[in-house]
Amino acid sequence: MTRNTTWHAEYTARDASLDYTTILILACIFIPMERLLPIHAGQKLFRRQWFNDVVHLFLNGFAVRIGFVALAGAIMASYSLIVPAETFA
Repeated sequence: MTRNTTWHAEYTARDASLDYTTILILACIFIPMERLLPIHAGQKLFRRQWFNDVVHLFLNGFAVRIGFVALAGAIMASYSLIVPAETFA
């Protein structure tokens, strides 16, 4: 029996872009709504430091993924030290 591993690569590629697609969809919904019904009359579309928000969006997701990979690697390394070698034979 052979395993089909191609679904994993396709799922990962779609999953990585899911965050940004969701943000784009939400922006298409809420930006026009904020323009039509603003909470504050003089509210602008972009606030003064909007670039910080964009940088935070990209770097935060990247940092969380790197942290998860480091944590998973540490768990796998400690597992191989804790479990006796006879278990893997």
